[in-house]
Amino acid sequence: MNKQLGNIYNKLYILFFGLLAFSIPLYDRFAAVAIILVMFTWLIEGKFIQKFQRIKENQYRRYILSFSIIYFIYLVGIFYSNNQYQALSNVQTKLSLLVFPLLFSTIDEGILKNQKVKIFFYFILGCFVTTIVLLVHSFYKYLESSSLDEFFYGNLSWYHHASYIAMFLVFAIGVLFYKFYNPVQKSNKKHLVINILLIIYFSFFVLLLSSKAGIISLLIIFLSHIVYLIFRKKYVRSISMLIIYALTLWGSSTYLTVTSSRLSKAQQAISSNDLDKNSTESTTERLLIWQSAVSVIKENILAGVGTGDTNDALLKTYKTNQYSGALESRLNAHNQYLQTFIAIGIIGFLVLMGMLFIPLYTAFKKRDILYLLLLLLICFNLLFESMFERQAGVVFYAFFNGLFFFYMFTEGKLD
Repeated sequence: MNKQLGNIYNKLYILFFGLLAFSIPLYDRFAAVAIILVMFTWLIEGKFIQKFQRIKENQYRRYILSFSIIYFIYLVGIFYSNNQYQALSNVQTKLSLLVFPLLFSTIDEGILKNQKVKIFFYFILGCFVTTIVLLVHSFYKYLESSSLDEFFYGNLSWYHHASYIAMFLVFAIGVLFYKFYNPVQKSNKKHLVINILLIIYFSFFVLLLSSKAGIISLLIIFLSHIVYLIFRKKYVRSISMLIIYALTLWGSSTYLTVTSSRLSKAQQAISSNDLDKNSTESTTERLLIWQSAVSVIKENILAGVGTGDTNDALLKTYKTNQYSGALESRLNAHNQYLQTFIAIGIIGFLVLMGMLFIPLYTAFKKRDILYLLLLLLICFNLLFESMFERQAGVVFYAFFNGLFFFYMFTEGKLD
């Protein structure tokens, strides 16, 4: 009876993990429901003494649990915040930083054994469904406006920020590339063709999204793949990939006018010596915001301004510096490293760096290519977005980071 009940719990875990992976790119609220279902399963399963005994007996489970330290620092930051409403809202958004370390540090190793491919499948399926939903919506809007702009950037990614969708798609592309060379995940010719078509489709969609961070991430993925092919002495294939990618860049810069315009404006902003304080162009705004963020950090370097006061402190600085574009849009730091430093000071910043770069070093040392790709992708995108201020970003990081680290010790990659 106990064994049958255990099998039921195991199936529920896998079902809800799959639902979560599918929901992350699709819709925040679906992901929230999936998280609730996973944690409800964890609670009704019981066996809490056994679960926490696993943490006590296994140092790698303690490493996973340590990813939650930053959440407790944010909790402390509530007590010296003036904006208590925003502080409580902030820690609610970041709850995944506590939930997933707790979950992955306590669940039985056998639950997720040989389930990685299935979870990736649901994530890629979620990415595909998301793109179809976005395209259908844009096509409907196009019938009303007759403007091709409906298929680009914010008009295309109407309920998610374009940078987040681009990040999800780039990671999906990385997973699909990885499947080509992983002997455990070798596919038949039909699956191979589907994978190639998905890579092309997702890549084109990233260009439509016109996210500069997404396009750079896509470039890095393709160039890394080409370098890998050269390292494997597959010269013909590497040259073919290089030509295809060069033609893709040329085509996008020639025919995808919205994308090329955004890239051109970004280049002009970076090279400009005199930034327009009233600008609403995203790159210019970011450069102005980052200057403001640094000035706030200098005045609150030790403990920060508090979990709930980050945006208020930035808005005050925008007003002082007369950055009307950033002020009217009430923009956050658009950089998670700066956002965290402002909120909870140097200790919080160092903890953030540790929870990113220690696993990054471990993944590199153990040659866990996909985990390495995930962390590099996240570290890069944190430079341009305050990812942990939105559920889409924090759930993506917390879930996949915990999952990969869990697999590193259950698959024997840690010794």
